[in-house]
Amino acid sequence: MIVPSQPHRRAASGAPPASVLLALLTVLATGCGAATTAVDAGGASAVPAQPKRCVLLTTNDSEAEFDGDPAIVPRGEATLDTLARVVGARAAAEIDHPGSVLLLEAGDVLQGRYMQRKDGDRGRAARETLAMYEAAGYDLGTIGNHEFDAGPAMLAEALAGVGAHYTLLNTNLARADTTLADPPGRVLLHERAMRDCGGLKIGFFGVLTPSTRQISSMGDVRFRDSDDPVHGPARAAVAALREAGAEIVVAITHLGVEHDLALAAAVDGIDVIVGGHSHTPIKEWLRVGQTFVTQSGSRFSWLGRIDLIGRASGGLDTERSTWKLQPVDASSPVDAATRERLATFRAAYASGRVIGSRSVAWVLTGDARHEYGKRAARAVAHFARQHGVAVDGAMLNSGGLRSQRIFEPGPVLDLDVKAIHPFDNRLVVVDLDGRQLRQAMEHVCVEDHGEAAGRRVQLADIAVTCDVSKPALRYRMADGAIVGIKLPGERVRELRIGGALVEPGRHYRIATNDYMARGGSGHWQLSQVQRRCLDDRPFGEELCPGGATVADAVSAAVSDGSLDQPLTQPAAR
Repeated sequence: MIVPSQPHRRAASGAPPASVLLALLTVLATGCGAATTAVDAGGASAVPAQPKRCVLLTTNDSEAEFDGDPAIVPRGEATLDTLARVVGARAAAEIDHPGSVLLLEAGDVLQGRYMQRKDGDRGRAARETLAMYEAAGYDLGTIGNHEFDAGPAMLAEALAGVGAHYTLLNTNLARADTTLADPPGRVLLHERAMRDCGGLKIGFFGVLTPSTRQISSMGDVRFRDSDDPVHGPARAAVAALREAGAEIVVAITHLGVEHDLALAAAVDGIDVIVGGHSHTPIKEWLRVGQTFVTQSGSRFSWLGRIDLIGRASGGLDTERSTWKLQPVDASSPVDAATRERLATFRAAYASGRVIGSRSVAWVLTGDARHEYGKRAARAVAHFARQHGVAVDGAMLNSGGLRSQRIFEPGPVLDLDVKAIHPFDNRLVVVDLDGRQLRQAMEHVCVEDHGEAAGRRVQLADIAVTCDVSKPALRYRMADGAIVGIKLPGERVRELRIGGALVEPGRHYRIATNDYMARGGSGHWQLSQVQRRCLDDRPFGEELCPGGATVADAVSAAVSDGSLDQPLTQPAAR
């Protein structure tokens, strides 16, 4: 079904009789609350007045997946037009609740295929992607860690292009005198916002995960309080919004569901948390005290709906307010204008090119994704050796595998590889001795490591066995950054390279990517050893410009048929 771009409004009814024009509203106290009832001039009760209601429609971690997951695109269709279906759902909600619907996004939008223009201009891609969200009618949002993937300068450029309608929020970053500082006459990120919606005065604020320091490229941008980067700023935001008259306070967070629950427990006065970061589809909202916690999956696969019902006495009616998570699929209504806008938008972006064939399925879902991850690490080691660099093995960060779908056997497009490895991370070789390598592997031995290989890393020709009952590695921190090892870990039980036990005094050469080589995702040890680009240039501030990427190595393995060869290396545990 296609719905019009502008929502219909219900036709006005005829003039009411004179007796109703004289109606009075009286509040009849019942228990702890109160019900509002219409009473006519003769004293007879009429239909109870409707409560104040605001509808919040929510997405998170949508990663500009405007076309939809290819795995669920209907047969014969090129795209599911998921963004157009979100807009269609909003238009449908507006029919029932005109002027009382807000559309929210909880961060991670500057990521995925639409960061790849044909002309390679990522800055323009970022600007146009955020403009697409605004054109779709998004009202409020926050930023996620992926908004910093290309650094704060590109994020600032993208934010400067957002119009007045889409208000992006963050309350826990210190941006003054940084790359992300507001330019003259422009606010890039608002700390808080107030909205009158359905007769309710609602206050909003946004929070970014502190892990952005380790998993993205924040540059000179810092958190307001390095010791308490989330709860302190959130308390201040709640207090300011309440003082400004907010009846209901909504936090739009990019923290992950576990940290959202902790926020709800630690900070009073938040009525609803609209969360992101952990890609969690919460079917029934979670409650901590008086705070509801929600999240809507990822990549436009789901649309959340919160019906906020106000109490007659003020504030949120927690018993009557509701949460619903609905799939965005072929049955969802489509907004015609957004569909046309997306068709024009796609024309400037790369189209797929066949680079080889897939003899086995690539499963990028659940624990099975680590099978593909080991193949990708093997491709990196093979690529380095083909280019004359003798490496003993390879390691990649698991977070670099971005797709969450199954690629069935058949032709492989270059866009398939870019969907899985979108970051253009350059290949780097690190030289370290056996002791250093063992400490690097200590960072891998996390509690949930178990028998599922590669919770934090994907390995090739390296096998590590962990004992998580032993003491874990502990880092020394300063201003939220790792500056050294506080306690060496004792969890690595056995470490082998090429089947042979690693010797403490022997030197090893490992292929990785520039993100890990500069200590990304907590791999601090790799930032402390000798590092060189694949072409033997020193690894420095420019991070091997123009060098081969992980995607290049995987694409080469697809082309020569080696990627899908059986894995013979020992499984990393």
